[in-house]
Amino acid sequence: MGKTAIREPPRRLAADVVYLYISTALLEDNGLAGDGSVIAVVVGRGEKCLEDLLRQGVQEGFKPRKTGCGVIYTEIYSRMEALRRLRSLLEYWRGERPPVPSPSPHRCSKCRYRDTCEHSTRA
Repeated sequence: MGKTAIREPPRRLAADVVYLYISTALLEDNGLAGDGSVIAVVVGRGEKCLEDLLRQGVQEGFKPRKTGCGVIYTEIYSRMEALRRLRSLLEYWRGERPPVPSPSPHRCSKCRYRDTCEHSTRA
């Protein structure tokens, strides 16, 4: 049996951001968060790595961090911005909005519009 290597570093996914925005909006609705709250996504390569990143995040206030096994992304929560981003993602997933140019070739290679988008960097 062969061994599989993970070459790509852990990264934040759109689904992580959706979950984070929805969770923070619910916390805000219940008086536990609000505009200006720091929100974080912690992504690790395995359970041990994730535990270590979470422990460091709690101890250091969830500052942005990138290690060999994971990453912590942070941003300041804004309900208006969260709702705008969620609306845009939902429109994308439902196929209800036109393509939006991206400066990243990696994003173009994964996009559902790559074959028809005039801005696609796909070769």
